[in-house]
Amino acid sequence: MDDVLGRAYKRQAKFDQAREAFRRVVDSVQGRRTETAAQAQLMMAETFFLQKNYKQALLEYLKVYHLYAYPEWQAAGLFQAGLCDEMLGNWSDAAKTYELLLNQFPKSELAQQAERRLARIRKRKQSSGAAVN
Repeated sequence: MDDVLGRAYKRQAKFDQAREAFRRVVDSVQGRRTETAAQAQLMMAETFFLQKNYKQALLEYLKVYHLYAYPEWQAAGLFQAGLCDEMLGNWSDAAKTYELLLNQFPKSELAQQAERRLARIRKRKQSSGAAVN
């Protein structure tokens, strides 16, 4: 129920209330480590992303990868973490994150997008002639 409430708050741009609802899902004894909790963690991260708080969003997205054993959501968390690193100008970290996604989840729906973003980062590095950071 809290996951539905969190989504409703998110759609209304009531991000603090959305995060509270998603946190209840993630922290609940019966919900902890479930696929629903993985989705809630991803949505919590997305609220920070929508507010352009990329540092916090990055941390929250990486939790999806590290804390949950659901490849679809782990891949999504890594992809979004890579986007956060890009927004922060952390090109090398973004590349590493996309590479991790491609190595761990090569059949993910996000693999092609990660390959394209990684190619752009590498091209950027080549054209600058310096380390991408």
